[in-house]
Amino acid sequence: MKNIAKTFIFLVMLTSVVSCDEKLEQFPTNAFASGTFWNSESNALIALTGMYRGNINYGTQVVPSDWWTYCGIVFLEFATDNAYDRRGDNSTYNRLTDGTLLPNNNVVNGYWQGSYRRIAITNDFLENIDNVDMPEEKRERMKSEARFLRATQYFYLFSVLGRRAPGDLHLNSGRSQHRTKISEIRNR
Repeated sequence: MKNIAKTFIFLVMLTSVVSCDEKLEQFPTNAFASGTFWNSESNALIALTGMYRGNINYGTQVVPSDWWTYCGIVFLEFATDNAYDRRGDNSTYNRLTDGTLLPNNNVVNGYWQGSYRRIAITNDFLENIDNVDMPEEKRERMKSEARFLRATQYFYLFSVLGRRAPGDLHLNSGRSQHRTKISEIRNR
């Protein structure tokens, strides 16, 4: 009986040591490994396609995840006179126009996070595209597309949310802004 117990304990210990092998660790199934991804032109094309997709969720959305989704475009109408949410004044969409908008509004956060997620994707692309062996003309075209996509996100953030984009894009760099004082406007 003691031999059976010792054998059982030995087998349990052996299995626990063997099961901790690093071969069992897997990469995420929904993403590419960044260390081995940037090695071919086809992978660069996959990354470029991913920049266009951004964080667009297909199907029914309650909160917009991107400016380019169907509900992302339609839900901006709640910030105008063209739409009214039937759920009443406590709806997060009606808070866009009724003066009770708070920084934790999930609609604003959805646009904000979606934009910066796409900006992060494009920045990652621009940092790594030079590692791919491909024709220079094609690489420059892909870089231009990435810079354009990043600029559209900064444009949306600036025009809709009224924030100056942080980071490497400096709006009005090299230009001085001339502001007219309120007293001058009133005296005209």
